[in-house]
Amino acid sequence: MKLTEIRAGVLLITIVIGCVSVLAFLTASSKSFGNVEASRAEVLVTNQLKRQEITAEIEKRSPLKAEYLEERNRENFDGYLIDLLQVGEFHGEEVEAKSGEKWLGLFNEDGKSFLAWTTLQVTAVKDEIADSDTDQMTGKKVSVNQKTTPIFLLKNADGLRSEKVITLFDARKIPDEEWDSKTNLNNGFETEFILRETKFVLKVVNEKTKEKSISEGSKLIIESGGIAQVVHPQEGGRFGDSWTLHWVGDLDNDGKLDFFADLSDHYNVTARILFLSSSAEEGDLVKDVAGKRTVGC
Repeated sequence: MKLTEIRAGVLLITIVIGCVSVLAFLTASSKSFGNVEASRAEVLVTNQLKRQEITAEIEKRSPLKAEYLEERNRENFDGYLIDLLQVGEFHGEEVEAKSGEKWLGLFNEDGKSFLAWTTLQVTAVKDEIADSDTDQMTGKKVSVNQKTTPIFLLKNADGLRSEKVITLFDARKIPDEEWDSKTNLNNGFETEFILRETKFVLKVVNEKTKEKSISEGSKLIIESGGIAQVVHPQEGGRFGDSWTLHWVGDLDNDGKLDFFADLSDHYNVTARILFLSSSAEEGDLVKDVAGKRTVGC
């Protein structure tokens, strides 16, 4: 074989190897970019299957318990990338967190608010609904290793840091005699907050009724600087609907209002949602970034 033929063969092999390498790189990159969405989709499917299995199992014991589970699973806020949790006792399937995990908690100590990393402790407790006819303990109790109870806990909140936080409203500090007027987000509710010399207004309106109770047509609105954003409309009324304001401040430290509220559509359900200004879309003031739906008895 002539030298020129050998060189040509080597060059051809080199080109083939190069093309294969580039193709492999592009394929790997494509998989990498889609990895986050694929992982999230896998989690959603897994959660749905878990809920179906649990509901089917409990339905064998009692149709009444299954009814509670169906109500609980109707909207679980699985679509949020940030996980939200609070200290307390819950039905077992409502808590996927494990003991030893690190979560970012919003604390208020001696009149000062701050975000700080804390370690979860998740222990088994008796679920008064699911375990009423058994000796099992399928419920879960969530606590932390801090001396004070956090307002809420967050996981995967990459945009937030452990630092001081401005708090303008904390429902836990409201006297009992003022609770209804200051925390219940009924139709006609309106209050303003001043954050770094900028005024923000939170209000609830319903043009379909003069009743105070939340019902179809009720809208939670935030206003500031000529912008009025409907952050949560009530679509369809259910028995005992009620909304509650739990916390207002500047969680992401961007000088704009953030808030945490229970926007439930059932008397036996909590649907607590965190709204952040730093995640707001163009033309809006806030965006819901995390939520947790739980059922009582």
